[in-house]
Order: sequence, then structure tokens, then C-alpha cells
Amino acid sequence: MFLIFPVALTTPAPVFAATDGANGAPSSNPQNTLRQSTDRSETQHQFTQERKAQIWGLSQTEWNRYETLMQGMHGYRSQQLDPLTLLGIEARTDEERQRYAGQLARIEHDRVERLLAFQRAYDDAFARLYPNEQAIADDTSLRRTAETDTLAQTLLQNGQRPRVFTALERCAACDRTVRRLVSQVTSGALAALDIYVVGASSDDAIRDWAQSLSIPADRVRRRDITLNHAPDGIGRSDLPRVLGTTSGVGE
Repeated sequence: MFLIFPVALTTPAPVFAATDGANGAPSSNPQNTLRQSTDRSETQHQFTQERKAQIWGLSQTEWNRYETLMQGMHGYRSQQLDPLTLLGIEARTDEERQRYAGQLARIEHDRVERLLAFQRAYDDAFARLYPNEQAIADDTSLRRTAETDTLAQTLLQNGQRPRVFTALERCAACDRTVRRLVSQVTSGALAALDIYVVGASSDDAIRDWAQSLSIPADRVRRRDITLNHAPDGIGRSDLPRVLGTTSGVGE
């Protein structure tokens, strides 16, 4: 005779989440929360670093080297240097140096082209909206770009058009120089001229000064001649000063 004993069937014990107090809400694990937050921060940081490297055309390895350089002595001396310039200065081979120089030249060339294209669009818009007014330009935009743009700085310093720096008043030599250059524009000897006025407190002051020298308004509207506030730091003792190609006019 076989005795058949009932087999006790066991079921897994239910798993209950830890609760926070009497409200039954699951309690959070501080370590898990911190770990998740750290993981998200690291992922976001990695994405940001990769994006920055892509903007400058660098590999992640190159970007890491740039950051390493910035953590050392270069971080104190090179705050204003872009990654390509710093890597180029600290290049380990001539090939590296040439490659970084080429990348930076292309980037800066494109930036300046966009800057000048917008300036031309602005000039056209001003002439269309205010056909009877003389446009008075302030070179602040180009100077601000030049602070971080080597090519723009070169354009500002060397120029692509003849430029004359003149005093607003009490400078007979300035007036003679401006009249001579303006006459070269009207005669066709000069294609264009940029005039920078030192000591002008307002646009109206420059307009009045231009009228007193009989600078043709139509040439100003067509941007053959531009009237500009001179940048800070130019003293009267430096005036008049002519820069750029001036078809025989001394600099």
C-alpha cells in the first residue's frame, strides 16, 4: 500500500516596494538617485564636448588635449585663444601646425565673408529706407568681431579701401587731406574712400562737418565714400592719417 501525502505547493512571496511612511509611496534610494544624476551629467557633458569639438573640426582626442592644455599654465595665459590657435601654437609636428592653421584660416574667412555680406545688406537697406540721409557708420561691430577674429582684425588694421583719419575741427591739414582724397573719388582716381572722424559727439556733427567740406552726399549714399566715428584711442597728434592704397597719396 502506498500512502499518498498531499504535496504542499509553494508560491513566491510577493515583493513589496519599500514605502515611505504611512502614505504608501515608494521611498527613493539616495544612492540610486545620485548615481542616475551623475550618469545623466556625464552623458550631457560628453555630448557637449563632442559638439564643441565638431564645431571646431576637431576629434575628441584633439579636444581633450586642448582642455588639458587649458588646465595648465595656458589656462592663465590663453583665455582669449580659440582651440585651433592654442593647438597650433602647441603643435607637436609641423604637419599639425599647418593643419590647424588651415582650419582656422577657412573658419575665419567664412566668418568675415558673412560679416561683410551682412554689412552690404545693411547698407542697401539703409539707402532704400532713408535715401536722403547720409549714413554714419560706427566701426564697433567690426572691432567687436576683431577681438576674436584674426582675419577681421587684419581687415580692420590694413583695410581693403583707402581710409583717412581726420579731426572734426581745428585741423587745417586734415581738411586739406580729406578734400584732396574726396576729389580723387569724384574724378575716378579713387574708387572708394572711408573717412573716420575723431572727436565727433554725434552723427549730426559729422554730417555738418561733411557739408562744410562739400563732401558729395550722393557719393555717401552710394557708399563710395563712408563717414564713420573713429575708434577710441586715436590722438589728434596722429592726424591726419591715411591708410591703404591711395593711388599715389602718401600715407
